[in-house]
Amino acid sequence: MKAARVEGTATPVVIRPGASERSWRGTFLSSVDNNHNDDDITSSSLDESVEEMMTFAERKRFLTANNGNEEKAMAQLQAYLEARDEFQGTQLQLEVSYQSLIDSHGRDYYDWMIASETAKEAYNEDKSSAMLPRIMRTHIMEDGKEACDLEGHRILHVLPAQIDPALFSLKTYALAIALYLDRKVSRESVETLTVLLDVRGGAGWANPKAFNLMPFIEETCSILISMFPERMHKTIIYPLPYALTWTLQSIVSSVLDAKTVQKLAILSGQTGVDAPMPRQKLLIHVDEKVASICERERLEAFTI
Repeated sequence: MKAARVEGTATPVVIRPGASERSWRGTFLSSVDNNHNDDDITSSSLDESVEEMMTFAERKRFLTANNGNEEKAMAQLQAYLEARDEFQGTQLQLEVSYQSLIDSHGRDYYDWMIASETAKEAYNEDKSSAMLPRIMRTHIMEDGKEACDLEGHRILHVLPAQIDPALFSLKTYALAIALYLDRKVSRESVETLTVLLDVRGGAGWANPKAFNLMPFIEETCSILISMFPERMHKTIIYPLPYALTWTLQSIVSSVLDAKTVQKLAILSGQTGVDAPMPRQKLLIHVDEKVASICERERLEAFTI
């Protein structure tokens, strides 16, 4: 049994590794803690269609996530590749329609729009003219480079308080995240990312209570594990009331393996719209400039 770090508190949150995980189109095989050599990647028993479609980096990541078990790894990888292929046609059409957004709003906004509109169509929610709130984003620093943590891992900034279940179903938000992440990481790399999950509310947002965000946090963790094995360097959830850390424990126990638990950090603090960022705790993971741009982008995302 492992303990996730709850920074700013004296007691660790104990999380029991779980088995089942949900994904964007069904259930992928569980990822498990593992250790294997690159030599394990060679085998002659692969499904030919998977072998043709996958990259070397994908093969390595999925094998690593499945303890070198090729049968499980290839089944999980095939499910991912088939699901990915399912949405390619819609995304290609939207890329043409939204091309001008790159110049007017930037590449990241463009990627989110394509992912979110594809998700809306997939669940027949594209009749709504409302935009899916941009709950996940990357940031560009003054030097033109993407924001990274202190170890050089790119940051994904998540603002789940924008989620409004009255506008779109949670499964649509979850699919949008999956499609967005798939656009942000190269299939040719084994890059790992750091997720900053800020649960504070915002002016003009739906602002569900922190407790009601737990299913979204569970779904986000599930997507990272099942669709993007070995992509998560670290997930930092902040600021979470101390009492809710125990609730989080029971929720993530069904989706986090022991290895992933070690990559989770929970920063305690207040969660209101005007609540301050737990800056000193966050600076253990990112520098001052990155913390500042995350806070600035959060404030600029307010709608009133």
